[in-house]
Amino acid sequence: MERPLLLAALVMALATPASAAIYKWTDDKGQVHYSDKPREGAEPIEVDTSKATTIELVSPRPITNTPPPEVLEAPSYRIKLIEPDSEATVRDNNGQLNLSISLEPELLPDHRIELLLDGEVVRTVGGAGSFALDNLDRGEHSLQARVIDENGKVLASSGKRTVFLHRHSRLIPPLRPQPRSDGGS
Repeated sequence: MERPLLLAALVMALATPASAAIYKWTDDKGQVHYSDKPREGAEPIEVDTSKATTIELVSPRPITNTPPPEVLEAPSYRIKLIEPDSEATVRDNNGQLNLSISLEPELLPDHRIELLLDGEVVRTVGGAGSFALDNLDRGEHSLQARVIDENGKVLASSGKRTVFLHRHSRLIPPLRPQPRSDGGS
C-alpha cells in the first residue's frame, strides 16, 4: 500500500517547483501521507528533482488576422404548389395524392423542402418536383410546402391549399349488377 502512495508523492514532488518542500507523515492507522503543506508531526523530505522529466506545452497557433469565412445569405426563395388545384377533389382508392412543387432559385446544399399535410411535416425532400403522398385518409386535407435551412428555420412557404380525397369505403359494399327480371335476354 505504501508503494502507490510513494509513487503519488513523487509525482506531486516532480510537478512542484524545485524550491517547494514536501512533507511526510503517518496517520494513526499507519497510512503514510505526503503533502506540500506542513502539519503537526510531518517531517520534510528531500526529493531529487534532477531526474524529473519536464513536459513542454505547445502554445496554440498564433491568431492571424484572416477574415472570418464569408456567410452566404439565404436567397429569396419562391415556392409554389402547382398540383393539385385548390379545392380539387381527388379520387384514389389507395389514398394517393400527387403533389407538384415549383421553386426558384434552386436550393442551397444545406436547405430542404418540407411537405406538410394538415399542418404536420410528412416528408422532407431535397428539391422541387413531383411527389406522392400514400395511404391518406379520405376527407379534407390541407397542403403546404416550405423551405427550411439547416437549423429548421422557415425561409419561404407556399400558400395553403385545401383538397378533398375520395376513397372507396369498406363499410359500403360495391354495387353489383343485378339480374334482369323482365324476362328479356
